Amino acid sequence: MHPPQGSWSEGDFLRLHTNRMAEHADGRLEILPMSNLKYQRMLRLVLGLLEDAMPEGGTALFAPLPIRLFPGTIREPDLLYLAPGNRPAVDVDYPDHLDLVMEIVSPGTEARHRDYTDKRRDYAKAGVAEYWIVDPVEQRVTVLSLNSDRYTEIGTFAPGQVASGELLTGLRVDVSTLMKAWSVSIETLDEFRYPKIELT
Repeated sequence: MHPPQGSWSEGDFLRLHTNRMAEHADGRLEILPMSNLKYQRMLRLVLGLLEDAMPEGGTALFAPLPIRLFPGTIREPDLLYLAPGNRPAVDVDYPDHLDLVMEIVSPGTEARHRDYTDKRRDYAKAGVAEYWIVDPVEQRVTVLSLNSDRYTEIGTFAPGQVASGELLTGLRVDVSTLMKAWSVSIETLDEFRYPKIELT
């Protein structure tokens, strides 16, 4: 038997075995929407842009990777960036500080509230310097910058515009191209590959 909603502890959450991504906040278990091809195309496009823009020694990671933001709250950012100075040691399983996170908003009222309200509050409380919300339904990208203990909006970008923030000056996302990744057919999946990484 699982605890009732509102009574989940971190220990209860970490003992949970499920084939779905889940988060823990305010004593509640939150089951996240299943990924699909549209979501994966957009995810891999943005990950490639993030990797191209980050400095040497930076780290870009993607879900599933549970992150303990602060006691009682564990989130699964779709994409996250760690600056070189915050890169965890090789024997650390989970990073304890995030510099930038991105969420791709899934359809549905619950998912929208989670990304626009709950995670905005949680990432600010955890000290994440920049938060990007990619919304394929509304066709926009919102970029938020941490100012003291809350986010202020750098900009909301629509198709025909290029989204950018303050943390990584080289991270520039053509919103039209990004939204195309949500709507293209499976035959054009190859257009949205990860950039090649040369192994040395």
